Amino acid sequence: MKKNVILILGALIILCLSGCGGQKDLSVAQDEGSTAKKVASSGTEDEASDAVKAADPGTEDEASDAVKADDTGAAENAGSSGTEDAMVDAATPVDTGAADDLITEDQAVDAITDYCYEQNPDLKDIVEAGEYPVYWDISSSDDKEIVVVFRSYTGALTYYHIDPATGDTYVTELVPGIIDEEQRTDETLNVRDYIK
Repeated sequence: MKKNVILILGALIILCLSGCGGQKDLSVAQDEGSTAKKVASSGTEDEASDAVKAADPGTEDEASDAVKADDTGAAENAGSSGTEDAMVDAATPVDTGAADDLITEDQAVDAITDYCYEQNPDLKDIVEAGEYPVYWDISSSDDKEIVVVFRSYTGALTYYHIDPATGDTYVTELVPGIIDEEQRTDETLNVRDYIK
């Protein structure tokens, strides 16, 4: 009875794998020793038959039939959705950047400082003179956005909204006493271009 249950489960696994892009891994589990034998099959009846024979002699015909069904399903899948390589590529996760690649707050402040100096070459002299309160600081920060505020010598507050994963940045501005609400400007940049 246990052998029949294992055979049925094995056949179901093979059929399920054939529906998942023609993957050719066969898993045969044995209940008594709590061991599993995995055999990578190239899709031939003989290899699958040998694999099943090694796990449980006397089941050769059922394994052969299951592999035939697997090969037919794989051929149909390949014909309808492209090559097996294309299916593997579609299933491969896209690397969106590891946590190590995220822009840090320090990098963001340094990059925005360099960006401001590049946009206004006289700014460095103004800052060094110390006549006006000019600074760059973190306004807010979380895993989705870092906001760097630049306080200009004119008193305007410019906020650089940075995506820490991509570096894409948009700008809002606030001028106390003139523009009392933050307004988005047309200015955009990627701070990764200014990270040293």
